[in-house]
Amino acid sequence: MAQGVTVSPDSTGLIYRSADDGPGLHALLIGISSYKFLKGGEEEQQNNYGLDQLDSAARTASEIQRWLLEPSAELAWPVRTIRLLASPSEVEAYEHPVLANCLPATLANLKRAVRAWRIDASQDPTGATLFYYSGHGIQRTRGDSLLLLADFLDPSESLLGRAIDFIEIYNGMAEPPFECRARTQFYFVDACRTDVRGIQALANPVPATIWDISEGGRDDRVAPIFFGASVGRPAFGSLLPCGISAFGADVLACLSGGGADLIRGPSGDRWTVTIGSMAEAMARLVDEANNKRGRDLRSLSFDKWTKLDIPIVTLKEPPEVDCRFTISPSDAVPHTSVVLDALQDAAPYTFGPPCETARMYRARAGGYVVSAKILPEVAATYRAFSKQIITIKPPYFDFDLSFIAEPSA
Repeated sequence: MAQGVTVSPDSTGLIYRSADDGPGLHALLIGISSYKFLKGGEEEQQNNYGLDQLDSAARTASEIQRWLLEPSAELAWPVRTIRLLASPSEVEAYEHPVLANCLPATLANLKRAVRAWRIDASQDPTGATLFYYSGHGIQRTRGDSLLLLADFLDPSESLLGRAIDFIEIYNGMAEPPFECRARTQFYFVDACRTDVRGIQALANPVPATIWDISEGGRDDRVAPIFFGASVGRPAFGSLLPCGISAFGADVLACLSGGGADLIRGPSGDRWTVTIGSMAEAMARLVDEANNKRGRDLRSLSFDKWTKLDIPIVTLKEPPEVDCRFTISPSDAVPHTSVVLDALQDAAPYTFGPPCETARMYRARAGGYVVSAKILPEVAATYRAFSKQIITIKPPYFDFDLSFIAEPSA
């Protein structure tokens, strides 16, 4: 548990401040499920551009906040502040009391929160920031990302008067005049990046301004952006009832170990989630999700890379990994067991018989000698399987294991 004080939200959305004011991580989390002026909202507008209420965005931001306070791994920076703006659905507010007490994610509240976040992040260059937005998003032109706040479509404003251009927040955190000194920053945009019919036809679809951005200047941050959707594609909410968004689930899975790689350092080998290993793991998770559905449904995108080896979290022990063994020919499956002998001093794993092809088996990450055994009564039917040295690492491990049938006498 992070050592600090959880507080009632102030006018900047602050819900947590560390007892130590030294260098650390400053988080700004935004989750919007309830939109007052969209379809199904309290003051639904006639032209709502087909945008509905959401059911997992606020919950997702809450789960990111919970993980930051109770991480399953050692963060590279101690958490110093957390700001959480949330506009939850009634169900989310009931099931997650922290959301019911949050400052709503309106434009006015966001402006105060983002400025206070930047001030906190300006204390030390060795500090870091984390930005996570979950809610509706659209694109005006190919590749941009507009984030729609809880009061989007307020009839007293222009169409995009309660929307923000994400890149303005990103660029504002590099502004030398404002001394945002934290040189490591992480951005997660859990929102659609799709066209919305009618908005592109406007002559001046201009979103709200958050702060002034100067032209020119340098930007030497390590500040990657993880988008939950590629350009022109949708993002997706919960895949399970009362769950969190698909992208949010992948982010938390990776931070909890699913994005780790074995990093060799002065203090020994440690399973660590770096920027690069997290990006690789998240891409694999999306591929796995699409393969299960048999179609290219989900997507993601990464931007603004400068360094990939920056550690995010270090695990206390090797993570458990889902392992899938594809055995052929199919006649051998009922009679086969797979054995993993650890190269380290650890007990072996034995799966099967039968070792089912469609099933995931769990093993700790690390180096192994893999072997396969056939039940004695059918062993003479197949040639012995040659042992191999393998490395199991998250998020998934796939291994094809083929037996060669002995020729009939």
